[in-house]
Amino acid sequence: MTDPPLQTVTNAARLLKAFLTREESLGVSELARRLGLGKSAVHRLLVTLCAEGLVEQVPRDGGYRLGLVMFELGEAVRGGVRLAPETRVAAGGFDLFLLPVRRTEDLLITAHHLYRNRPISALQAVWADPEGCFPWEQRFPDDITQPLACLP
Repeated sequence: MTDPPLQTVTNAARLLKAFLTREESLGVSELARRLGLGKSAVHRLLVTLCAEGLVEQVPRDGGYRLGLVMFELGEAVRGGVRLAPETRVAAGGFDLFLLPVRRTEDLLITAHHLYRNRPISALQAVWADPEGCFPWEQRFPDDITQPLACLP
């Protein structure tokens, strides 16, 4: 039997995810509205997350934004992820497949110009449909389109 999740931790995670909108800052009232929580509960979460460096208060407007510790955590995650051709990864709730782009000169014109036509390797992220099928599989629906630079 799995233990139920701790509601406070769930709410803290939801609060942190609210910053994925990439707005400069978010205030207590706006966060409370988005999360469906009381202002006092949101404020207590923010105070705790600030103490841990996960969020910080913006002096200019009194709102909040992600803190430096979140960046450091992201870098730690990124450091442990190896993006290689034909790798399956889960990202943002999607099942992705990384395809090598073989003819980058037609797609990455600016990069080729900038790097003076030196070889450039690139990966393209291709996502599965809701049933888990990829575009090159026969069961992939005809009404879903993805721009593909190549197929495996």
